[in-house]
Amino acid sequence: MEYSDNGRHIRDIPVSDQPFDLAIIDSDSIAVSYGKNNDMEILNINNKKVHAKVTFEYGCFGISYQNGNIYILVTNEGIVEMDVSGKRLRTIGGKYAEYGIYHLTTTNDRIYCTNFIKNSVYCCSMMGEDIWTFTDQSLVNPRGISADVDQNVFIVDTSSNNLMMIQHDGKVSKTLLTKSDGLNSPVPVQYSSDKKLLLVCNTNGDAFLYSVI
Repeated sequence: MEYSDNGRHIRDIPVSDQPFDLAIIDSDSIAVSYGKNNDMEILNINNKKVHAKVTFEYGCFGISYQNGNIYILVTNEGIVEMDVSGKRLRTIGGKYAEYGIYHLTTTNDRIYCTNFIKNSVYCCSMMGEDIWTFTDQSLVNPRGISADVDQNVFIVDTSSNNLMMIQHDGKVSKTLLTKSDGLNSPVPVQYSSDKKLLLVCNTNGDAFLYSVI
């Protein structure tokens, strides 16, 4: 589904199965992951044609696009980097292949993931070198994750109904929104660096758009 900034419905974009996550490649193309269906597709949102399809051995979940490449979390493998034709370039395994890591985001030189089993947030370089790990008692079930141009990270917690921001060094955090602000089992969060807008969605379909000052 595509909406304008003021909440007006623009169109529905048909896909081949129930999507888990998507990444915008450009104004015409998106990459879609289908979770436990094990598939990832790159499709043109105007002519509805699938340009590439990749089937993994296991489920594929969080997905992000950065610097011409696609980064996707694959169960039992880790973070798989591919080009826009679907060709695999490298895999970052280790702890990123652990169960509980379903969501990721990227910036120019970093990858961020949440682990809802270990209640942690991981930050690594594009080559998989660990930069920091964040844990806190307020993290109960961290899910969706996004980041701004200054490497500040936004995370939603599905159980505590919070939106948290972690500073770029992974040492300082701040709760920005809570259940009293309308959060109710939030899962996706997306920050737009161009528009300085933050989108948060609850599992019941309610969505909130905030200006980030």
